[in-house]
Amino acid sequence: MPKEACRIRLEVTDVRVERLNDISEEDTKAEGIEKTPFGYKNYNKSYPVFEYMGGGTEALRSYMSLWESINGEGSWDKNLWVWIIEFKPIKN
Repeated sequence: MPKEACRIRLEVTDVRVERLNDISEEDTKAEGIEKTPFGYKNYNKSYPVFEYMGGGTEALRSYMSLWESINGEGSWDKNLWVWIIEFKPIKN
């Protein structure tokens, strides 16, 4: 695609592989989980996640529910290897 046709340009700053369950709280938030006035969104239920729901922080529990809503029940427990690709926008 020509540069002129791009709405946004990105520079890849890091590429690595890690286990899914090793995601940091900061990274869960960067993945775009939603925070409501009542807590982080539970993507499998109609109520927010809470820390006491199986351990982990609320942000991590929310990301776990998002992952399983996309990849199926039990997919989080498989602890797959995932590619982490970090990037930053390039000013045009």
